[in-house]
Amino acid sequence: MESTYNILAAAWLGTWLIAQYRIFIPSMLILREFEPTNICYRWWPAVWIIFGVGSFITIPILLLPVLSDAYRDTFVKGYVNSLLKIEL
Repeated sequence: MESTYNILAAAWLGTWLIAQYRIFIPSMLILREFEPTNICYRWWPAVWIIFGVGSFITIPILLLPVLSDAYRDTFVKGYVNSLLKIEL
């Protein structure tokens, strides 16, 4: 039974790491191209912590954008679009 939990924890953490690589990094690269003075790009470590915690909790929901290129592109476009609309 213990090995089942180890496999589940490894899958959860592995999917989280892939989400950081396939969703967060492309989002920041796109944001840099469109608006390099955006507060989310300038404070990317804080944004990464918020995204990291949120994505760690919602990994089962993010499984589809992580594994599918079409869904990932849609998710990244929506995420970057929402980051660009932040006005303080």
